[in-house]
Amino acid sequence: MISRLYYFDRIIMNSRHLQVVLLLQNTKLFIWKLLLNIVINMKTKPLIFAVIVLAFNLLTANAQGIKFEQNKTWFDVLDMANTADKLVFVDVYADWCGPCKAMDKTIFPNVNVAKSYNDKFINYKIDAEKGVGPDFAKEYHIVSYPTYLFVDSEGTLIYRTNGYMEANEFLKEAVNAQLEKKEPMTLVMLDNLYPVLKKDTAFMYKYLQRRTKLRLDNADLLDEYCMLLDTAAKGSTQTLQLIADNGNFLAKSLQIGPALTILLNHQDKLSLLTNTNSITSYIGQAQSKTLAKAIALKNDRLLALLLSLNANQVMDFYDDRTSDSFVMKYYYGTGQYPRYLTVATNLVDNKLMKLPIAILEKKDSATLAEVTISMKDRLAKMSEKDAQAELAGYKHTQSIQVVNRITAICNDILRIPGNTPQVYANGKRWMKHAVDLAERDSVYYVNVYPSTLHTYAVYLYKSGEKAKAIDIQTKALNLMVTKNLARPDELVENRLALGTMQAGKPLTYTIPVVTPVSVAAKPVVVKKAVKPGAKKKA
Repeated sequence: MISRLYYFDRIIMNSRHLQVVLLLQNTKLFIWKLLLNIVINMKTKPLIFAVIVLAFNLLTANAQGIKFEQNKTWFDVLDMANTADKLVFVDVYADWCGPCKAMDKTIFPNVNVAKSYNDKFINYKIDAEKGVGPDFAKEYHIVSYPTYLFVDSEGTLIYRTNGYMEANEFLKEAVNAQLEKKEPMTLVMLDNLYPVLKKDTAFMYKYLQRRTKLRLDNADLLDEYCMLLDTAAKGSTQTLQLIADNGNFLAKSLQIGPALTILLNHQDKLSLLTNTNSITSYIGQAQSKTLAKAIALKNDRLLALLLSLNANQVMDFYDDRTSDSFVMKYYYGTGQYPRYLTVATNLVDNKLMKLPIAILEKKDSATLAEVTISMKDRLAKMSEKDAQAELAGYKHTQSIQVVNRITAICNDILRIPGNTPQVYANGKRWMKHAVDLAERDSVYYVNVYPSTLHTYAVYLYKSGEKAKAIDIQTKALNLMVTKNLARPDELVENRLALGTMQAGKPLTYTIPVVTPVSVAAKPVVVKKAVKPGAKKKA
């Protein structure tokens, strides 16, 4: 479980009193194989033995990797950090997350990583989808797994990073967190200065830089800052980089407003920046951010604003950023279900269902050809077999979007209260089409096919075809289990669905709660996460 080979190959200590042989091998399984031969005669001094014990303890101190605190509350960990005068390192994960498991298996057990993190931090793990995890994830703005937080004893976020990384890179992040801790102006201090200095462009830039590094929600602050700038400053590389950094996938802090306008007006300079995306990607991020605010405020004007950006864009019906898609999300999020059903029915019946298979196959082939060209250099380094396997993953990239789009719409409809038999009849027909598409290539669609079958089974059941529904649901569940294609919560949901069908009971679903977004000029800075129902410590 160590990514690099760290071992002591026969550490031998010889004296006329004793011989100690320590052997560490097979680090991929991270198993210590210890051969200890101590030959002590009657004249052995206790001091010599004590030295040997100390040496052994030093060698094995980090053998088990990063020591994560177990059976501790968040407040317990913060108190430990306060006593030890250390930061808390938090690994925020989900049990289905592949990169999270890879970090657990190969990086956290690394001897050098363990020594660094055990010496410098109080280490803690939290599953973002269980127990208090969802509240913790909301408070610390977790948008991907794994996310690594470095927090002080007051719960204030000092530094963050994310994703799978090799040991050397992960060690650098520990150094970065320590450097951030030593900053003369903490984020809390900058927060307190904001009301006084919010018209000062130098302060605002420094403030936004720090917040951007921590991936806090800067959408309103960024627009405030951009409105302070003169024409020259708006087109500067410094400003454009700041906007681009806030508009990437992980930051999600760009909305429709002054900052996006600046980026659109200077999109020819994107090539001068680092770690940038396409202008279309930034527009999409800004639309999604603005949609969330429109839903929270039930603001039709904001919806119209984000739709206006689609005026000159050509997209496929199944694209998640079409005007139909945004309107549906808005109606659904604001509880306007009859309007949602009208738009959804029109989209599926008159657009998605009418896309000929030949057209989809043509689009699939065109995309595969583009991918093949773009990956030319990478594919050239692979064997023919590996190259074909790589390209196989791009075989039906457009068709699968139709399957996923129909399934997502049908799942949303199931959570709408008071649906009529006609609604379920429509959903059954739509899901049959999605299943038929997926069954055209069972290998390619292996990951989405079981969930597609499940949704189809639910509509069959709600339409009165109970025996067929049970057969389809059984097939879906068997695929999930035998091919390990579902998260634990999905397996639970599917087992419950099958049991409910077999018992002849009603299947019920609930509307997910829409979390309101902050619309304040200055987003609230995280200080101390409070467990629901718990009182904050004085």
